[in-house]
Amino acid sequence: MDYGAYVEAFNRGDDAALVETWFAPDCVMYSSSRVSRGREELLAFLRWAHDGVREVVRPRQVMRQGDRLFVDVDMDFICTAPRPDFPFAPLLPGDILTVRFFVTYLLNDEGQIRELCSMTWPAEQGVIKAPMLSAHPGGRAAYAAYAAAFSAGDMDRAGRFYTDDCV
Repeated sequence: MDYGAYVEAFNRGDDAALVETWFAPDCVMYSSSRVSRGREELLAFLRWAHDGVREVVRPRQVMRQGDRLFVDVDMDFICTAPRPDFPFAPLLPGDILTVRFFVTYLLNDEGQIRELCSMTWPAEQGVIKAPMLSAHPGGRAAYAAYAAAFSAGDMDRAGRFYTDDCV
């Protein structure tokens, strides 16, 4: 498995293509709050999680041993539609929340993900923040979040994207 190619695919935001390409049909995802078995359940979870929220992966450390990957990663959750039910914190358009994850992957013989196990730190704890606006997929998604906040007249959130010396 080429983890860099997986991250690139994840950051495109096409959950259906991600699951079809990178996850085995009998995959299972374990987290502290749920278990998703098979591609269909995993895709349903991702569609719920990403409803109004763009998730962007930024790996910090990737280690491989045989058919196992161990990854320390910062995940940026960039909100474009209200998500009062978001698992890590209620989100409104313009919010960017970063959560650090430790993830293990078990790969099958074809290099697809057979098992994904994740744990998290509390939101914003121990994370490395990315620039709010950049050419990175997260920066482009952040611009959409800024535009949503600005269009909604929420200058408290949209104003976070301006420097202190902006005129």
